[in-house]
Amino acid sequence: MSSPARTPAIRAVEQLARLTHDFATLHQQLHRDRLTAGTQSLPTLATRYATAQGLTATSLSLLLSVAEQPWAHEVATGRSAVEYLGHLTRAAGSATGCITGAAAIAAEFHRIDGQPGSDGPRPARFRAALDEQLAGAAAVLKDAPAMGLSAARFIEDATRTYSRTTGASMSPDADRASALTGAPVKVTDTQHRALEVIARHDVRVYQDRGHRQHVTTGAGDRITICTAEALLSKGLIRQDNTTSLFTGQRLRLTKTGRDTLHGLGPALTRPPAAFARPAARSTARTR
Repeated sequence: MSSPARTPAIRAVEQLARLTHDFATLHQQLHRDRLTAGTQSLPTLATRYATAQGLTATSLSLLLSVAEQPWAHEVATGRSAVEYLGHLTRAAGSATGCITGAAAIAAEFHRIDGQPGSDGPRPARFRAALDEQLAGAAAVLKDAPAMGLSAARFIEDATRTYSRTTGASMSPDADRASALTGAPVKVTDTQHRALEVIARHDVRVYQDRGHRQHVTTGAGDRITICTAEALLSKGLIRQDNTTSLFTGQRLRLTKTGRDTLHGLGPALTRPPAAFARPAARSTARTR
Protein backbone atom coordinates (compact mmCIF):
# COMPACT_ATOMS: atom_id res chain seq x y z
CA MET A 1 0.00 0.00 0.00
CA SER A 2 2.45 2.63 -1.18
CA SER A 3 0.62 4.58 -3.89
CA PRO A 4 -1.05 7.90 -3.01
CA ALA A 5 -4.45 6.42 -3.92
CA ARG A 6 -4.05 3.94 -1.07
CA THR A 7 -3.38 6.50 1.64
CA PRO A 8 -7.01 6.50 2.88
CA ALA A 9 -6.86 2.71 3.04
CA ILE A 10 -3.68 2.80 5.11
CA ARG A 11 -5.29 5.18 7.60
CA ALA A 12 -8.44 3.05 7.74
CA VAL A 13 -6.50 -0.16 8.44
CA GLU A 14 -4.44 1.53 11.15
CA GLN A 15 -7.57 2.96 12.75
CA LEU A 16 -9.27 -0.43 12.61
CA ALA A 17 -6.33 -1.99 14.47
CA ARG A 18 -6.88 0.46 17.33
CA LEU A 19 -10.65 0.03 17.19
CA THR A 20 -10.36 -3.75 17.35
CA HIS A 21 -8.28 -3.49 20.51
CA ASP A 22 -10.69 -1.01 22.10
CA PHE A 23 -13.73 -3.16 21.27
CA ALA A 24 -12.05 -6.21 22.80
CA THR A 25 -11.10 -4.25 25.93
CA LEU A 26 -14.65 -2.98 26.48
CA HIS A 27 -16.03 -6.49 25.99
CA GLN A 28 -13.65 -7.84 28.63
CA GLN A 29 -14.51 -5.05 31.05
CA LEU A 30 -18.23 -5.71 30.77
CA HIS A 31 -17.63 -9.37 31.49
CA ARG A 32 -15.38 -8.56 34.43
CA ASP A 33 -17.60 -5.94 36.05
CA ARG A 34 -19.76 -7.15 38.93
CA LEU A 35 -22.15 -4.27 39.37
CA THR A 36 -25.13 -4.00 41.67
CA ALA A 37 -28.26 -1.95 41.19
CA GLY A 38 -27.86 1.43 42.84
CA THR A 39 -25.95 4.68 42.50
CA GLN A 40 -22.66 3.01 43.47
CA SER A 41 -22.61 1.48 39.97
CA LEU A 42 -23.19 4.73 38.11
CA PRO A 43 -19.53 5.90 37.87
CA THR A 44 -18.48 2.62 36.27
CA LEU A 45 -21.47 2.64 33.96
CA ALA A 46 -20.73 6.23 32.95
CA THR A 47 -17.17 5.24 32.04
CA ARG A 48 -18.37 2.26 29.99
CA TYR A 49 -20.97 4.47 28.30
CA ALA A 50 -18.37 7.06 27.31
CA THR A 51 -16.16 4.33 25.83
CA ALA A 52 -19.02 2.77 23.86
CA GLN A 53 -20.20 6.15 22.61
CA GLY A 54 -16.69 6.98 21.45
CA LEU A 55 -16.44 3.67 19.61
CA THR A 56 -19.77 4.40 17.93
CA ALA A 57 -18.66 7.85 16.75
CA THR A 58 -15.27 6.58 15.55
CA SER A 59 -16.79 3.61 13.74
CA LEU A 60 -19.35 5.81 12.02
CA SER A 61 -16.69 8.31 10.96
CA LEU A 62 -14.56 5.50 9.54
CA LEU A 63 -17.57 4.04 7.75
CA LEU A 64 -18.29 7.37 6.05
CA SER A 65 -14.64 7.80 5.07
CA VAL A 66 -14.31 4.33 3.55
CA ALA A 67 -17.64 4.60 1.73
CA GLU A 68 -16.30 7.63 -0.16
CA GLN A 69 -13.41 5.68 -1.71
CA PRO A 70 -13.70 4.42 -5.32
CA TRP A 71 -12.63 0.89 -4.39
CA ALA A 72 -15.57 0.73 -1.97
CA HIS A 73 -17.84 0.82 -5.03
CA GLU A 74 -15.76 -0.77 -7.78
CA VAL A 75 -14.59 -3.91 -5.94
CA ALA A 76 -16.69 -6.59 -4.21
CA THR A 77 -14.38 -6.77 -1.19
CA GLY A 78 -14.58 -2.99 -0.89
CA ARG A 79 -18.35 -3.24 -0.61
CA SER A 80 -17.89 -5.98 1.99
CA ALA A 81 -15.62 -3.67 3.99
CA VAL A 82 -18.38 -1.05 4.05
CA GLU A 83 -20.88 -3.68 5.19
CA TYR A 84 -18.65 -4.88 8.03
CA LEU A 85 -17.99 -1.33 9.17
CA GLY A 86 -21.75 -0.86 9.27
CA HIS A 87 -22.06 -3.93 11.51
CA LEU A 88 -19.29 -2.58 13.70
CA THR A 89 -21.04 0.77 14.07
CA ARG A 90 -24.32 -0.93 14.89
CA ALA A 91 -22.64 -3.13 17.55
CA ALA A 92 -21.14 -0.09 19.26
CA GLY A 93 -24.45 1.77 19.13
CA SER A 94 -26.36 -1.21 20.54
CA ALA A 95 -23.85 -1.58 23.37
CA THR A 96 -24.22 2.12 24.16
CA GLY A 97 -27.98 1.68 24.39
CA CYS A 98 -27.69 -1.33 26.69
CA ILE A 99 -25.31 0.49 29.02
CA THR A 100 -27.67 3.47 29.11
CA GLY A 101 -30.48 1.09 30.05
CA ALA A 102 -28.36 -0.37 32.84
CA ALA A 103 -27.68 3.10 34.25
CA ALA A 104 -31.41 3.89 34.22
CA ILE A 105 -32.18 0.65 36.08
CA ALA A 106 -29.49 1.38 38.67
CA ALA A 107 -30.94 4.84 39.23
CA GLU A 108 -34.49 3.51 39.53
CA PHE A 109 -33.45 0.89 42.06
CA HIS A 110 -31.81 3.61 44.13
CA ARG A 111 -35.21 5.24 44.55
CA ILE A 112 -37.01 1.96 45.30
CA ASP A 113 -34.30 0.86 47.73
CA GLY A 114 -34.82 4.00 49.80
CA GLN A 115 -38.47 3.25 50.46
CA PRO A 116 -39.75 1.32 53.52
CA GLY A 117 -40.23 -2.39 52.96
CA SER A 118 -37.88 -2.53 50.01
CA ASP A 119 -36.47 -5.89 51.09
CA GLY A 120 -37.75 -8.91 49.21
CA PRO A 121 -38.18 -9.88 45.57
CA ARG A 122 -37.95 -6.37 44.09
CA PRO A 123 -34.17 -5.94 44.65
CA ALA A 124 -33.58 -9.32 42.99
CA ARG A 125 -35.74 -8.27 40.06
CA PHE A 126 -33.75 -5.07 39.58
CA ARG A 127 -30.48 -6.95 39.82
CA ALA A 128 -31.64 -9.38 37.17
CA ALA A 129 -32.68 -6.52 34.88
CA LEU A 130 -29.32 -4.81 35.37
CA ASP A 131 -27.46 -8.02 34.60
CA GLU A 132 -29.57 -8.52 31.48
CA GLN A 133 -28.65 -5.10 30.10
CA LEU A 134 -24.94 -5.61 30.77
CA ALA A 135 -25.04 -9.10 29.28
CA GLY A 136 -26.73 -7.63 26.22
CA ALA A 137 -23.96 -5.07 25.84
CA ALA A 138 -21.31 -7.77 26.10
CA ALA A 139 -23.16 -10.00 23.61
CA VAL A 140 -23.33 -7.40 20.84
CA LEU A 141 -19.62 -6.68 21.29
CA LYS A 142 -18.58 -10.32 21.22
CA ASP A 143 -17.94 -10.44 17.47
CA ALA A 144 -16.87 -6.80 17.07
CA PRO A 145 -13.09 -7.48 17.14
CA ALA A 146 -13.46 -10.15 14.45
CA MET A 147 -15.60 -7.79 12.35
CA GLY A 148 -12.94 -5.11 12.65
CA LEU A 149 -10.20 -7.50 11.51
CA SER A 150 -12.36 -8.69 8.62
CA ALA A 151 -13.05 -5.12 7.54
CA ALA A 152 -9.31 -4.39 7.55
CA ARG A 153 -8.60 -7.46 5.40
CA PHE A 154 -11.37 -6.51 2.98
CA ILE A 155 -9.92 -3.01 2.65
CA GLU A 156 -6.43 -4.34 1.93
CA ASP A 157 -7.76 -6.81 -0.64
CA ALA A 158 -10.00 -4.20 -2.27
CA THR A 159 -7.17 -1.72 -2.78
CA ARG A 160 -4.92 -4.41 -4.27
CA THR A 161 -7.66 -5.51 -6.66
CA TYR A 162 -8.54 -1.92 -7.55
CA SER A 163 -4.89 -1.14 -8.33
CA ARG A 164 -4.60 -4.18 -10.60
CA THR A 165 -7.83 -3.60 -12.50
CA THR A 166 -7.64 0.16 -12.89
CA GLY A 167 -3.92 0.78 -13.19
CA ALA A 168 -3.85 2.94 -10.08
CA SER A 169 -0.05 3.17 -10.28
CA MET A 170 -0.33 5.18 -13.51
CA SER A 171 -0.71 8.91 -13.44
CA PRO A 172 -4.15 10.28 -14.38
CA ASP A 173 -2.74 11.90 -17.55
CA ALA A 174 -1.02 8.70 -18.67
CA ASP A 175 -4.11 6.66 -17.89
CA ARG A 176 -6.32 8.99 -19.93
CA ALA A 177 -3.87 9.02 -22.83
CA SER A 178 -3.86 5.22 -22.83
CA ALA A 179 -7.64 5.17 -23.02
CA LEU A 180 -7.69 7.68 -25.90
CA THR A 181 -4.75 6.64 -28.04
CA GLY A 182 -3.13 3.50 -26.62
CA ALA A 183 -5.38 0.58 -27.50
CA PRO A 184 -9.04 1.54 -27.10
CA VAL A 185 -11.55 -1.21 -26.70
CA LYS A 186 -13.62 -1.56 -29.85
CA VAL A 187 -17.37 -1.34 -29.41
CA THR A 188 -20.30 -1.30 -31.78
CA ASP A 189 -22.71 1.61 -32.00
CA THR A 190 -25.23 -0.39 -30.00
CA GLN A 191 -22.65 -1.10 -27.28
CA HIS A 192 -21.62 2.57 -27.30
CA ARG A 193 -25.19 3.68 -26.64
CA ALA A 194 -25.54 1.00 -23.95
CA LEU A 195 -22.46 2.38 -22.18
CA GLU A 196 -24.05 5.82 -22.11
CA VAL A 197 -27.28 4.46 -20.68
CA ILE A 198 -25.45 2.48 -17.98
CA ALA A 199 -23.43 5.57 -17.06
CA ARG A 200 -26.56 7.70 -16.62
CA HIS A 201 -29.26 5.36 -15.33
CA ASP A 202 -29.97 2.56 -12.87
CA VAL A 203 -29.52 -0.41 -15.20
CA ARG A 204 -30.11 -3.88 -13.74
CA VAL A 205 -30.11 -7.50 -14.83
CA TYR A 206 -33.03 -9.63 -13.68
CA GLN A 207 -33.79 -13.33 -13.97
CA ASP A 208 -37.33 -14.66 -14.15
CA ARG A 209 -38.65 -17.98 -12.87
CA GLY A 210 -37.81 -19.59 -16.19
CA HIS A 211 -34.13 -18.59 -15.65
CA ARG A 212 -34.28 -16.13 -18.55
CA GLN A 213 -32.34 -12.92 -17.98
CA HIS A 214 -33.29 -9.45 -19.16
CA VAL A 215 -32.05 -5.90 -18.63
CA THR A 216 -34.06 -2.95 -17.33
CA THR A 217 -32.76 0.57 -17.81
CA GLY A 218 -35.12 2.85 -15.91
CA ALA A 219 -35.23 4.92 -19.09
CA GLY A 220 -36.68 4.71 -22.59
CA ASP A 221 -33.57 3.03 -23.96
CA ARG A 222 -33.40 -0.73 -24.39
CA ILE A 223 -30.36 -2.90 -23.74
CA THR A 224 -30.45 -6.57 -24.66
CA ILE A 225 -28.86 -9.21 -22.46
CA CYS A 226 -26.51 -10.05 -25.36
CA THR A 227 -25.23 -6.47 -25.42
CA ALA A 228 -24.74 -6.50 -21.66
CA GLU A 229 -22.83 -9.80 -21.83
CA ALA A 230 -20.60 -8.42 -24.60
CA LEU A 231 -19.73 -5.37 -22.50
CA LEU A 232 -19.03 -7.60 -19.50
CA SER A 233 -16.71 -9.81 -21.54
CA LYS A 234 -14.77 -6.74 -22.70
CA GLY A 235 -14.33 -5.51 -19.12
CA LEU A 236 -16.23 -2.30 -19.82
CA ILE A 237 -18.93 -2.89 -17.19
CA ARG A 238 -19.29 -4.96 -14.04
CA GLN A 239 -22.32 -6.65 -12.57
CA ASP A 240 -23.03 -6.29 -8.85
CA ASN A 241 -23.43 -9.90 -7.69
CA THR A 242 -23.93 -9.00 -4.04
CA THR A 243 -27.67 -9.01 -4.68
CA SER A 244 -29.90 -11.68 -6.15
CA LEU A 245 -30.81 -11.79 -9.84
CA PHE A 246 -34.42 -12.01 -8.73
CA THR A 247 -34.11 -8.62 -7.00
CA GLY A 248 -31.82 -7.23 -9.71
CA GLN A 249 -28.05 -6.88 -10.11
CA ARG A 250 -26.93 -3.40 -11.10
CA LEU A 251 -24.58 -2.79 -14.02
CA ARG A 252 -21.89 -0.11 -13.64
CA LEU A 253 -19.03 1.11 -15.79
CA THR A 254 -15.54 -0.02 -14.89
CA LYS A 255 -12.70 2.45 -15.19
CA THR A 256 -11.93 0.99 -18.61
CA GLY A 257 -15.55 1.54 -19.55
CA ARG A 258 -15.50 5.14 -18.37
CA ASP A 259 -12.27 5.83 -20.25
CA THR A 260 -13.59 4.15 -23.37
CA LEU A 261 -16.81 6.16 -23.24
CA HIS A 262 -14.81 9.34 -22.69
CA GLY A 263 -12.65 8.58 -25.73
CA LEU A 264 -15.60 7.75 -27.95
CA GLY A 265 -17.55 10.89 -27.20
CA PRO A 266 -21.35 11.14 -27.53
CA ALA A 267 -23.16 8.27 -29.19
CA LEU A 268 -25.47 8.71 -32.13
CA THR A 269 -28.78 10.22 -31.08
CA ARG A 270 -30.78 7.61 -33.00
CA PRO A 271 -30.09 4.04 -34.16
CA PRO A 272 -28.74 3.40 -37.64
CA ALA A 273 -31.34 2.60 -40.28
CA ALA A 274 -30.37 -1.07 -40.36
CA PHE A 275 -31.39 -1.37 -36.70
CA ALA A 276 -34.32 1.04 -36.80
CA ARG A 277 -36.17 -0.58 -39.70
CA PRO A 278 -35.61 -4.35 -39.55
CA ALA A 279 -39.03 -5.04 -41.15
CA ALA A 280 -38.24 -2.96 -44.22
CA ARG A 281 -34.96 -4.78 -44.71
CA SER A 282 -36.58 -8.18 -44.40
CA THR A 283 -39.20 -7.38 -47.09
CA ALA A 284 -36.45 -6.45 -49.53
CA ARG A 285 -34.66 -9.75 -49.01
CA THR A 286 -34.74 -12.12 -51.97
CA ARG A 287 -34.37 -15.85 -51.95
